[in-house]
Amino acid sequence: MVVGIVVQTVLIYLQKGFNHLTFLLDNAKVHGKKMEASVHQWLTEIAQQVELPAFTLSFWHTPSYSPRLNPAEYLIHEVRRNGLYQVPCTLTLQEKAERIRTQLARGSPMNDQQMRRLLDFIARSKVKRF
Repeated sequence: MVVGIVVQTVLIYLQKGFNHLTFLLDNAKVHGKKMEASVHQWLTEIAQQVELPAFTLSFWHTPSYSPRLNPAEYLIHEVRRNGLYQVPCTLTLQEKAERIRTQLARGSPMNDQQMRRLLDFIARSKVKRF
């Protein structure tokens, strides 16, 4: 499943004209070398059927127990804070789901400058690059 999501994301960004793609991953077991090899294999098979533009693909792995290096953690925190905390117990599951969808639709809680600083910090940190 993870492989399919990564491959689909690569194809979407290739269509948008990006030619250097970097995935920032935590150290979950499903994000290991086997996943990376499967992604490359799928992309090779796709390239045999359709022409793909030249691109580079790299994977960065954050150190264990380092949520501050994971931009997704900031979004998850905002969703929990604004979409789930202090929610009346009378809300239905559908209403709670709508609150989460609304929060996700707002996008990143960081502005461009904050995100740039975080990514610069990640690049200087002990992130394994493959």
